[in-house]
Amino acid sequence: MKQKKKLPKTRFIGRDHSQARLHRQKQWRRVRWYALGGGVFLILVGILYVLIYSSIFQIQSIQIESPSQIDSAKLLTKLRQQVQQTKLGALLGSDHYFSWWTNRQHYQLPSFVTITVTKKLRAREVLVKAVPRAKFGSWCQETNLPELEKPQEDCYWIDQAGLVFENGPILEGQMIPAIYENSSSSPKIAIGEPILEEDAFTIIRSIIPIIRALNISATKIIFDRAASELHVQTNAGATLLFSTRFDPENTALPALIRIQKNPGLKNLEYVNLTVENRAFYKVSE
Repeated sequence: MKQKKKLPKTRFIGRDHSQARLHRQKQWRRVRWYALGGGVFLILVGILYVLIYSSIFQIQSIQIESPSQIDSAKLLTKLRQQVQQTKLGALLGSDHYFSWWTNRQHYQLPSFVTITVTKKLRAREVLVKAVPRAKFGSWCQETNLPELEKPQEDCYWIDQAGLVFENGPILEGQMIPAIYENSSSSPKIAIGEPILEEDAFTIIRSIIPIIRALNISATKIIFDRAASELHVQTNAGATLLFSTRFDPENTALPALIRIQKNPGLKNLEYVNLTVENRAFYKVSE
């Protein structure tokens, strides 16, 4: 049998040209996308460079305003530290306009009631308004060390609510009350935390005006945390014992007024006002 000859494959030239054209179009589109992506990337790099390194957004001045005298340099140092702890602050630095937040929750320092930050982009200026805490008195912990003749004293400022807000000096005189307690019977004082429970401190805060109103000169005020008592040593010689469990206004105050008149504080060793509706005293020998 005769075998049929295989015919050569027919090539369609028109189809080859179409495929080549489609291939070139795909390549061109790919090149355009690469070029567009590269352009966008370069633009972003340029924007980031301007944001980070350009002087356009560098702060020219930081103004601090306060209703009372404060250490502006110290406050600014602490604010810069808080700014640098944020993600933007760590990236851009504390001198950058966008590192500073205007939300007051970002700026919380125990020494201040509120810290408000406003910014002016055109002037590249930051304005800080800080309201410091009012100092009610000083709270000191005494530590008795064998190698020291006198107890070691660590003192802190407290406000009207009993919040510890910064380290304080050892006070002399009676213009600002100083309250002492022994460190062996009390927890370590922490800045930013209340010194006592609210009820107990409210009573202590009410005792101080009572002493002043009766013209009683106090040489030292001691808080006994274990007994919940406040002991006031007076110039007259007697020690006044108050409880921080109840308000002294209605019970302790009337009794103290009577005792002050007769027999008089100079004739007494102590006056015990720690029992509600009761008063006890001991005559000096």
